Amino acid sequence: MTRPESFRAELRAADLGPVQLADLTYGSLRARRTPRLIRAADPERYQFALIRGGEQRYADDMRDVCLGPGDLLLYDSSRPFTAHVPDAGRYRALVIPVR
Repeated sequence: MTRPESFRAELRAADLGPVQLADLTYGSLRARRTPRLIRAADPERYQFALIRGGEQRYADDMRDVCLGPGDLLLYDSSRPFTAHVPDAGRYRALVIPVR
């Protein structure tokens, strides 16, 4: 993203006892979860992400995939990854953390 001041995101969350749901919507971005960030704050959870709209590229040490509506991603918060939503994209996902 070349203009961070123009980045917009929406998060709606629900706490359902042992399960928390997060409905995320955002535009173009590049994100990296580095070993340093993991050491600083790691919830030690797996996360399921159901892609509801847009496209996102996700890469970790085991895979490099392009995700779209209807895809389900399982990832580990303790592992480094990169994510990219293209400039023309508007991404939506429902994320469910699992311990």
